[in-house]
Amino acid sequence: MWFGKAIVGLAVLGTLASFVYGGATAADSKNHYNVRDLGISTCAKYMQDRSLKKDTSGYANWMMGFITAYNWLKPDTFEIAPELGNKTKLLVYLDLWCGKAPKKTLNDATVELVGVLYAKRQKVGK
Repeated sequence: MWFGKAIVGLAVLGTLASFVYGGATAADSKNHYNVRDLGISTCAKYMQDRSLKKDTSGYANWMMGFITAYNWLKPDTFEIAPELGNKTKLLVYLDLWCGKAPKKTLNDATVELVGVLYAKRQKVGK
């Protein structure tokens, strides 16, 4: 039961963080960067796939790749999302986040997730 509340809390924090972290990303001089593959899919498309009972594990796989790259590239970060280490938990996060932001993309959802989780990241490996 606590997990459901934690995910709802993350979704709420994520929505609030979008106002704080809006443009803070590493990118070119104009703050643009290229997003590939499923990262450009809209939340509306994701929600449609979920409602049609399509296989949505690819969305979670894309997020896991993003998180892996984030862990590798971000200094002082061993694991940004230690409690969201499986596909099911990532899809629950997407269900909540995308339900409130259908025009946003998978990339937007993932960037916001790591922004919210950054302060509680695991800094070193075990």
